[in-house]
Amino acid sequence: MKRDGRMRRIAYRMQQHRSVWSGIVLVLFVGLTFAPAIHNDFVNFDDPVYILENSHIQSGLSWETVRWAFSAGYAANWHPLTWLSHALDYELFHLRPWGHHLTSVLLHVANTLLLFIFLNRATGSVGRSLIVAALFGIHPLHVESVAWVSERKDVLSTSFWILGMLSYERYVSEETKGRIVGRRYYILTILFFVLGLLSKPMVITFPLVLLLLDYWPFARFEKATATQFRSILIEKWPFFLLSTASAVVTLGVQRQGGAIMTEGTFSWAARLANVPISLCRYLGKVLLPVNLVPYYPHPVSWPGYQVGLATTGILLLSGLIFVGAKKNASLLFGWLWFLITLFPVLGIIQVGTQAIADRYMYLPSIGLFVAICWLACRIAQQFRGGKTVISLLAMMTLGGLGFAANRQIGYWNDSETLFRHTLRVQPNNILAHLDLGLALHTRGQLDAALVELDAAVRLDPNAAVIYLNRGWVLCDLGRYDEALRDFQTALRISPEGEKARSRISQTDAMGHLLFGIALHRVGALEAAVDEFQMAIRVEPGLLAAYNNLGMVYREQGKLDEAIQAYRSALSIRPAFADAHNNLAITLSSRGQSQEARAEFQRAVELNPGSAVFHTNLGAQLEQVHQMDEAVAQYREALRLAPEYSAAKEKLNQLLSAKQKGDGLDRK
Repeated sequence: MKRDGRMRRIAYRMQQHRSVWSGIVLVLFVGLTFAPAIHNDFVNFDDPVYILENSHIQSGLSWETVRWAFSAGYAANWHPLTWLSHALDYELFHLRPWGHHLTSVLLHVANTLLLFIFLNRATGSVGRSLIVAALFGIHPLHVESVAWVSERKDVLSTSFWILGMLSYERYVSEETKGRIVGRRYYILTILFFVLGLLSKPMVITFPLVLLLLDYWPFARFEKATATQFRSILIEKWPFFLLSTASAVVTLGVQRQGGAIMTEGTFSWAARLANVPISLCRYLGKVLLPVNLVPYYPHPVSWPGYQVGLATTGILLLSGLIFVGAKKNASLLFGWLWFLITLFPVLGIIQVGTQAIADRYMYLPSIGLFVAICWLACRIAQQFRGGKTVISLLAMMTLGGLGFAANRQIGYWNDSETLFRHTLRVQPNNILAHLDLGLALHTRGQLDAALVELDAAVRLDPNAAVIYLNRGWVLCDLGRYDEALRDFQTALRISPEGEKARSRISQTDAMGHLLFGIALHRVGALEAAVDEFQMAIRVEPGLLAAYNNLGMVYREQGKLDEAIQAYRSALSIRPAFADAHNNLAITLSSRGQSQEARAEFQRAVELNPGSAVFHTNLGAQLEQVHQMDEAVAQYREALRLAPEYSAAKEKLNQLLSAKQKGDGLDRK
């Protein structure tokens, strides 16, 4: 007996050591695979809305940010913890992209390790748990959720999901032993579920997955009496209540934000037809993760034969799995996990215009990995040397997936790289043409940007946002008549009324803003004022509208109105450097030298890399006869921009005047 007990202790310790070393290897493997993401830039696909142009996030962590995060349905989403995680990143890293990417990578690595720990504890199988966690950690399908900063909600909500499963495993273990301490883990499970809901509402299926865990691997239903069975169901009611509340809030926010597509856009027949097609496409991407892109357009209707084949395939596969469930409970568990967790984003309630999305598979793929791994290991056990074969296959598969994931991360390096890759895969992808055009425009490649936006217009001549952005490029090319036509077209297309007010109002506001800028550039000042005022009425927080309104007022000689416009912008965002600079110019025009100098200095403090701001401050210092300080500002401007003619001219004039003055003094 003593010998048997000693052997069991030795075996247990060996198992523990094996688990620890497996976890270390797993963390290193996944961490090194995703490390290149830290060097990526932001992209123009939602990152501006979530971070780069979000004044709430750029206020850092504060009580005001917390209040906003919990009360706002910004960007047609309600996920306050995700907003706060972005605010914390800004607090720590400001707009340095490596810090934001680092947080997402660390969360993903943590999720991978937590998944391994959970499966190992729940099943007692170190090897299978390690393979499943490794597949989750390095699968290319998950690159989008990790390498795209705006998709922080995936990795954050999954952290709480897996922590919830870990605490539930402890609850079941302690409850089975009749210990009262198990109730603490039950409460902890509820807490983690709430935190997950506050990160991404897609986790509303958590209660159903808890029931799946009760089926396998916990096997709570096998010998349960009627009373125990009822108790297992009753203990889930708080989770279902929370899921219902989250669903109601989410649908309300998305409907108000205009993200939920109407039946006029996607009929119920089109939505239902997309379900089996999507399931097949997701299965295909798990098995062969190639041609992955950030946006898969919804075709609105699928050919009938494709819908029929997909439906038949899914039903046959489901039937086979259900038939084999008695011998392979893990197979049914994995298949149901996949279907249940994916259900909220299958498009029955269509949010957005995509047919499928890689990011939607971050959590559902776990079920497929469990089913595949456990089935493969079971088959391997039937053959001599099967364990060796399955180990070699696993290593080869993981190596190939790691290489593919690393390559996929490179596509997310920046906006231009991402959308050029997308167009290689899908040449008629409208969003890719649009966002590539925006990226090229930002880089000053105006002709190339116009080519992409022209392509987008040809593919969708009824999209206001494309005309708005093409009009902006045409403005920068000096083709104002064409730009005006594009702005007018955009404003004519943009819907009216209260439906989808938040989304539509932002589109209208930007249209009025850009139209106003175009009118300003061709000298139609009164019309430009009307457009800027309209933009402000539609979107009171649109900073650029106040700034441009102030510039037009200044040109009209309405200095009081200009000052008021700039101060309105600064009341919304005190760190708005352009507004400080323009306010200073206006104050200087009124002879308020001291106030103007303070505003110029504030602009330089906020944006020390602007040669224009340094030159303006130098000119103001020169007016009040602080010549040495003025020279220093002009020289700093030329250090930043050696060819900046305004700074060169002012510096030369000032130095020449000083030399003449010195000569007169010597005489």
